[in-house]
Amino acid sequence: MKAAVTNMKKVFTTLTVLVLMSTAIFAQNRNAELSFGKNGVANLRMAIESENPGLRKSAIYFAGKYQLEALVETLMKELENEDNAEMKYLISVTLYKIGKENGIYKVKELSETDTNPKVRRLAEAIVNQYALEKAGTFAGQ
Repeated sequence: MKAAVTNMKKVFTTLTVLVLMSTAIFAQNRNAELSFGKNGVANLRMAIESENPGLRKSAIYFAGKYQLEALVETLMKELENEDNAEMKYLISVTLYKIGKENGIYKVKELSETDTNPKVRRLAEAIVNQYALEKAGTFAGQ
């Protein structure tokens, strides 16, 4: 009887820790925009629209890393006007990481209309992965 109670306590403690950790992780992603503040997001927007390629890459990367939904429209506009295949890859992956439907739709358009076959394949792979995750399955299972 004591062993069963001890096991129940261990299971309960483990579940509690897992729930708290997952809550903290999700809260961190949701609050990233708040921690950047209006000026931080505006500065990233300006950097994304910059002529400096290194600055643009960094800003696009951070928009995806912190899942800044406020920058989706800017990223979509940049993707539409971008000529560089490497930047198209980066913007597409960033839109995927943010996970908004309108951003994924823009990546889907890219997969159908871009003149570069490598860009089309990457964009198609991103859209397919998003669809798999949305359906509740994951690649490799």
